[in-house]
Amino acid sequence: MSSNSLILKIFLVIISFFSTNIFAESIKEFDRLIVNGTRLDQNNVEDLPLNISVITTEDIKLSPAKTLPELLSLQPGIQKRSEFGNHAVRVDIDIRGFGARATQNTLILLDGKRLNDNDQSTINFSSIPIKNIERIEIIKSAGGVLYGDGAVGGVINIITKTPLYETKKISFEQSIGSYDTIKTDIAAHYNDQKISFNLFGNLIHSDGYRINNKLEQQSLSTNLNYFFYNTELFLKFGFSEQNLRLPGDRSVNFVTGVDEFSSDRKGSDDAFDFAIEDGSFFTLGLIHSFNEKMEFIADAGYKTKETDIFLKANQEFRNTTHANIYFSPQLKMKFDLFKTTHNIDLGFDIYHYQYNLDIENRIAADTSHDIAQPQHRIDIEQENYSFYLNDFFKITSKTSFQAGARIQYADVDAFDQFDPTATLNFGTASNQRASLNKSDNGYMANLGIKYQFNRNIAGHMTVGQSMRFANNDDFNQLAEVTFAKSFSNIKPQRGRYIDSGITYSKKYFDTSLSLYLMKITNQIDFDPVRSINRNKDPIERKGLEYSISYKPNNRISTRFNYSLTDATFDGGLNKGNYIPLVAKHTGSLTAYYNFFNDMSLSATWNYVGDKFFDNDQDNSFFAKIPSHSTVDMKVTYENDNFDIDFSMNNLLNKEYFETGTTNSLLFDAVHTRFNAQPMPERNFLFTIRYKFD
Repeated sequence: MSSNSLILKIFLVIISFFSTNIFAESIKEFDRLIVNGTRLDQNNVEDLPLNISVITTEDIKLSPAKTLPELLSLQPGIQKRSEFGNHAVRVDIDIRGFGARATQNTLILLDGKRLNDNDQSTINFSSIPIKNIERIEIIKSAGGVLYGDGAVGGVINIITKTPLYETKKISFEQSIGSYDTIKTDIAAHYNDQKISFNLFGNLIHSDGYRINNKLEQQSLSTNLNYFFYNTELFLKFGFSEQNLRLPGDRSVNFVTGVDEFSSDRKGSDDAFDFAIEDGSFFTLGLIHSFNEKMEFIADAGYKTKETDIFLKANQEFRNTTHANIYFSPQLKMKFDLFKTTHNIDLGFDIYHYQYNLDIENRIAADTSHDIAQPQHRIDIEQENYSFYLNDFFKITSKTSFQAGARIQYADVDAFDQFDPTATLNFGTASNQRASLNKSDNGYMANLGIKYQFNRNIAGHMTVGQSMRFANNDDFNQLAEVTFAKSFSNIKPQRGRYIDSGITYSKKYFDTSLSLYLMKITNQIDFDPVRSINRNKDPIERKGLEYSISYKPNNRISTRFNYSLTDATFDGGLNKGNYIPLVAKHTGSLTAYYNFFNDMSLSATWNYVGDKFFDNDQDNSFFAKIPSHSTVDMKVTYENDNFDIDFSMNNLLNKEYFETGTTNSLLFDAVHTRFNAQPMPERNFLFTIRYKFD
């Protein structure tokens, strides 16, 4: 049975389920808990002395953004870098300027569960339907205590919608667009007094802007909650399948005069390259409320992902398998001490990561999807244990205080099963068996205070420390000089920060200003001189983030955001140089106008300043990734259960790219060329949505 037919049958079963009356029996109503995956106290979120912003359902509705990365990049302090611009695949989200290592320093959560894998792969944002998001919580710098390592830049927690009481609804969404794009989404919602149920399905076909960039994707996820007395049981599971063709880079060589951006912008030199990814997850848990002041939450889950990648230029085929198990119990308590109510979060997280990588070098003509005899079979097992405690309380009616800490331990066991009899072994230096066994530990902490000067003005200040532990790709690399497979004994990365901000709010008007300073030591990064991963020189990040919004009524709203991100090396030979792939200046302006009761127009202008190419740590390359500005717009028509969207991205038809790389200094000592991936020019998407109640 094909995967498409399987999804169709599941949809039909769900529709049949909704058409029955098995839950029609009246049940006595009671207060219930709702799993939303957040570790923030929603009753006190406005009082928390953290740099927190929330993107609401209304914000998502008003924005012309078609994908999650586009939506997130409109927030101050957040930059995105897309390789292809093809439905949010292969996109990095960067909070506060981490460049090529953004994904490893920005923790992405879906309903409180990690989407980041324990390697350098990007998040598959395209499998998360943007219309089914309830809100997005963004914590900058200080999220490590609540959510763990990898939150050095910040945490983005995507919360999916929970059906309202007595909801019984199915919605279908069909989209067509540029590059032969066909996209289908389905959502089913059910909620009575005992059961809450959600299902989200997604099918995408797109040829992509570039040659050999076709995308075929399907995903399905469901949430099931059962309520009884003061307890909620929940079950979440899903899967996704993605087949993506990889068009490769377009090259510019300033010595030979080759300029593929001008001569063949959409072209590809890699007609056979591909990446196939299959993933699934399963989560089971409960929430029990002992009384109004104590609540226990526990969940456990299993997540897998298998990826096949073929790169003709490297004559290499890779098969990667991830298998992650986690367990996260948490206790929420409230108690009074010295006439102050303390809100305590106490818990621990256990993660077990199993990583397997088979590498087969093969002749260029061999594009089969199976590995016959791998030269390297790499096994890495990593276990992370962490304990955390967070306390929030109000010293006075105007003053809020928070203190928290997390201790984390990591054990790593890695081994390379090298096969010297395999074909295409490049040199005797590869004839080695590498291994690594190590343990690390570290702590994360934050201390914050917020003061409400009056009903309109508030200010906060937070100081703390965050951590990032090395992942599988950080350890696994080529050795220096010999280029044999080896494992690097990389130390944990540590970041210390201070964040301050002030907000002003009135009925129609909101504005905020934040300033921050972050010092990173032992940053885990790629060294283009030696062509290895290692702990690099210290780095300093400082910046300013400003936002202002005006909404005089329900028909008109505007928002302007600006960020100054100053990320530089703070020591070593590159001291004072800028971090590659980080734009110093970014800004956006979004406007919304409802010109009829059922029709509205929204538009966004987005600006990204110039930045240094990846591998240009010494800032010696005479060219930069150029600055660019784009305009996106969306027209929406809503009438009862029937909606229509028409969106146009890159309305002014700008030619630009968001990420690019100069050749490693090891192979190109004078920096004569760069590679990059062009982004789509003007493109559209037309969507029809129908809801059955």
